[in-house]
Amino acid sequence: MPACDWGKPCKCRECIESHSTKICQKCHLNKTFITIPKDAYEREKGFRRYIKFSNYCKVCYEKKLEKDKMKEQKRKKILAKVYLREKKHINGLNKLNYQPTPINNAVIKWRTQLKILSNSERWIQQDIIGNFKDILKIEKIRNRWYCCENRLNEINFALFYIHLYI
Repeated sequence: MPACDWGKPCKCRECIESHSTKICQKCHLNKTFITIPKDAYEREKGFRRYIKFSNYCKVCYEKKLEKDKMKEQKRKKILAKVYLREKKHINGLNKLNYQPTPINNAVIKWRTQLKILSNSERWIQQDIIGNFKDILKIEKIRNRWYCCENRLNEINFALFYIHLYI
């Protein structure tokens, strides 16, 4: 094994060949057709990382590709539905009039809908200002941030952060 990654295997051809076995790791019957690195890094003691490899026969590899394809199609379907819901939601918000309310109300609603307590209020406020400035009609008036109260009452932040749940 070459010392590509401080003595641990990397994704180079030499490391892949040196870590391949003769039989498939899934069915333990057929000869290895392909050796690929796993997606996730494995951790050793401390902070060193290295890559684990998987060996597949032709049948198992085709099954894996089909399974991965199905997962990707399912993920795309979910994201397409979410995109349509988000678009309808934004179109409904465009019909509302502007009534200013402090941005802190948006921060409170963001916390209650997403249930993420680890982020500070300042971080959430900056996130809302950066990502929802057009949707909530956020403006700075006399050195204070305000957003549209009607739009804030109608918005669902979970639709925009669906990647946290997939």
